[in-house]
Amino acid sequence: MNLRRLRLFLQTAAEGSISRAARDQGLAQPALTRQIQLLEAEIGAQLFERSPRGLRLTDTGQFLKDALELPLSEIETALGSARSFATHVRASLTIGMPPAISELFGGRLVARLREALPNIALRVVEEDSSKLAFDLSRRLIDAAVLVSIIPEQRVSRAQVLSEPLLLVGAPQSAALAQGSVALRRLEELPLILPSGGSGLRINLERAAEAAAIKIVPAMEVDSIELTKRLLREGAHYAILPERAFRAEAEAGLLSGVAILDPQLTQPVLWAVKPDWRLPRAVYNELERVLIEEWYDAVTSGEWPAEWVFDFAILSIPFARKIDA
Repeated sequence: MNLRRLRLFLQTAAEGSISRAARDQGLAQPALTRQIQLLEAEIGAQLFERSPRGLRLTDTGQFLKDALELPLSEIETALGSARSFATHVRASLTIGMPPAISELFGGRLVARLREALPNIALRVVEEDSSKLAFDLSRRLIDAAVLVSIIPEQRVSRAQVLSEPLLLVGAPQSAALAQGSVALRRLEELPLILPSGGSGLRINLERAAEAAAIKIVPAMEVDSIELTKRLLREGAHYAILPERAFRAEAEAGLLSGVAILDPQLTQPVLWAVKPDWRLPRAVYNELERVLIEEWYDAVTSGEWPAEWVFDFAILSIPFARKIDA
């Protein structure tokens, strides 16, 4: 029996409404409805019926609610005890991030992890996403944030964000004048792009192939800082997420516009190596802290992106208030 499904049932029973329960749990209504349907199929009975005031428990549903509330409370207490156990585990943990993401929230993530897992020897590796995905498959690192790179099948992963990519240049650059640019137009522009193995380049080449165009860079540069210095000269453009040039945009040094028809975005993923060997309680704490910090960065506007992560797959319930 799926514990998450039972928690969702109790939440729905308490709210008397699928929409309110879904909002509280950070789920789409169809996803929550599906979980209730699966639980009803397991039990072989209807648990809710509709009434003018919302959902009402059937006799079977009321019996299940009464029978579950105390045991599930005890399970939550046990999970909390297991989490405290994680703080006493002595082990090493290696997390990988692309440099720009490490700069954005790596510092506070490390501070939170040192507090949550004080006996863990923490190591943070900065590499491009392709290298991190390769190291995950070889079990050289334990977990990583990946951008635009889908690791091999045996690496556990989940998409967390969909991040818009912008055409970036000097503020008065002609290609930025209309406020947006069509994807097809990129093949005409003098672009500075990272080399072929980077996540952004792979993502761009996929989009170009789908649009039946060929994008050939005027220059290949694997340093974001050097790329931004070159862009300020006004002769070239680059494709970057907003977080990568926000400081320069606020200073009036660079500007960016959306790439449309279709919109160009890149996925940002959380990935874990095959055969996780540390205690599960350690992973639960790592996952909890990372997702909380990530969610705070997005909802505060610090990381401009669409949150697409499904909270239902978390090992333990999400503790933050989820925006509707």
